[in-house]
Amino acid sequence: MLIKVYTDQSIQSVATKKCLSNHHVDFKEIKAIGNKKVFDYLRKVKAKMLPYVETENGSWSGYRPDRLRKMIENKS
Repeated sequence: MLIKVYTDQSIQSVATKKCLSNHHVDFKEIKAIGNKKVFDYLRKVKAKMLPYVETENGSWSGYRPDRLRKMIENKS
């Protein structure tokens, strides 16, 4: 499963990456700060805040422990 995490320097981005790493979930980090193409894409998909997480089963904005937990449980 390919997981993309669009990030900035926020606590929410750090917490999301830490949660995924602690549970040995592979993901691709895409840094949004200073990247116009990434910001244009995030605007297009109507991301409300960072981190913005994309999975095969959906996407969400912000730190969402409930969504992360569900994704980790489905991985097992």
